[in-house]
Amino acid sequence: MSSTKREFGIPALPQSAERKILLARLYLTFERFWPRTWPFLAIVFAFCTLSWFDAWRTIPGYIHGLLLLITIGAAALALAHAVKGFAFAQRADALRRLEQDSGLSHQPLTVLNDLLALGEGSTASQTLWEAHRARAALVVERLKLGPPRPDVARGDPFGVRVVVVFVSALAFLAAGPDWRGRLADGLVPH
Repeated sequence: MSSTKREFGIPALPQSAERKILLARLYLTFERFWPRTWPFLAIVFAFCTLSWFDAWRTIPGYIHGLLLLITIGAAALALAHAVKGFAFAQRADALRRLEQDSGLSHQPLTVLNDLLALGEGSTASQTLWEAHRARAALVVERLKLGPPRPDVARGDPFGVRVVVVFVSALAFLAAGPDWRGRLADGLVPH
């Protein structure tokens, strides 16, 4: 197992483990952000659906303009809400995720990144610490990372997102080759 020294004398994990940690951070960040985007995406899908069904041609231009402004405002608010308070996954979060997905107990990845707190001058303490780290290092080869698990259903318990996407797909099919033109018509009040 090759390891290089990181800052502050803490040994780094092997490259394969570091890649899994980075991937776990990406998964966790995706899992946190994806459910937050659904209100914004629902507004976009609703607008596209109305456009592809050519609904904008049936209403007066001033109402179309007003609805367009309301849609843009609602989409901006939904996007601001999605971004507000969002935090990227940290290394400690990724280590916990990898330990959970691998079925590991006693936080071996955390141990490999730790330093001996007390007894650095004692050879007995140092020997015991190194033995503990050596046992923890054995599990690095067995690290597993499950697929991302975005919990979108928690934010949408009635499954409205499925209906929105389904109706939008039907509208897209109904628009046929004119889908771009109808979408452009939705952006310009007549």
